[in-house]
Amino acid sequence: MIAFAIETVLLLVAASIAAVTAILGAVTLAMARWHRRTRRRTARIRDRVREGVFERLFEPDPGWAAWIGGLSGAEREQLRRVVEAHLRRLRGTEYDRLRTLAGELGIQAEAKRDLEAGRNRFRALTWLALLGEPVAVSRLEECCTETRRHRAGAARLLFESGHPDGAAVGTDLLIGDGGRPLSAFGMDTLYRLNDGGDTPLLERIPEDGGAWDGRLLVQVLTVLRYCSITEPPEQLEWVPDALAHDSPQVRAAAVGVIERHGWRDPVQRWIDVAELLADPEPTVRYDVYQLLASWGTDRSAAWLREGLDAEDDREVLAVVRALSRHPRASLPDPTGRLEPFVEWVQADAAVGRRRERVWGVTAAWS
Repeated sequence: MIAFAIETVLLLVAASIAAVTAILGAVTLAMARWHRRTRRRTARIRDRVREGVFERLFEPDPGWAAWIGGLSGAEREQLRRVVEAHLRRLRGTEYDRLRTLAGELGIQAEAKRDLEAGRNRFRALTWLALLGEPVAVSRLEECCTETRRHRAGAARLLFESGHPDGAAVGTDLLIGDGGRPLSAFGMDTLYRLNDGGDTPLLERIPEDGGAWDGRLLVQVLTVLRYCSITEPPEQLEWVPDALAHDSPQVRAAAVGVIERHGWRDPVQRWIDVAELLADPEPTVRYDVYQLLASWGTDRSAAWLREGLDAEDDREVLAVVRALSRHPRASLPDPTGRLEPFVEWVQADAAVGRRRERVWGVTAAWS
């Protein structure tokens, strides 16, 4: 009797599990089909709306208001997506017309309301930056300094809207606290704010760089290495201090700054190359070899040839590569110990392979 009861219970449990499994399977299939139909319908609406945008974009009078008035709610939602995507790609007259279309959709006004109310602030900053819509600096400082993400968004908005003090204010928003390192978006924005024209980083580094987080300092130096600097060379007098920093990542990033901007005679006179070549960190020395190759002088070629006596094979290979790129030097004779290194570099050159280090990338993210 007991065995029969247990068997009955087990059968009921098994039947229940089977029923639940069947129901879940049916629901899953139904949801999958519903999502597929929804995606297809959304794609058709988006394609139709995109076609309507480009039909009107090149007309003398696009008539955005009348066209928008005849769109459904779903079509307007996809229209916002189309506008956002093409604001990132188009410039000139087409950009201006898309900006007008965004105004007819109420996007600018909505973004400003959200920013004032503290709703979806990063999304609002993104729209305002895409549209180049100016916002008062005081307002950005009030509502967009709580997180690293919001500070980066506010700085990008200042850049995109062409604010006259955008470079200085935006740079301060990004690195003012000297704390956590920047995101990739923040580094890109910092570069845009400092590339050409004013370069506020040249003032901030000697004033505050010593108190910054080491990872942030590496990122700032990496950004500065790629910026076009128009200021006088005296603005780089802080570089020797960065070359003597405790962190090898900072020293390597500082070498990158010299490689780009050290062609100026005053800067080269401030640098103790012998001390750099004696750096205890191999990666710093490898970067110094590239620096010497970029200088292209007889003296820099002599320094490189001295490095052929290094004990570490990887270092010898780095020196041979630098000599192959030096405009006033040639590869050493492929004899003795140097034979495999010279053949390696020649083989790379024969197949068009370039093994140049991307300055600062390793240091910035290590």
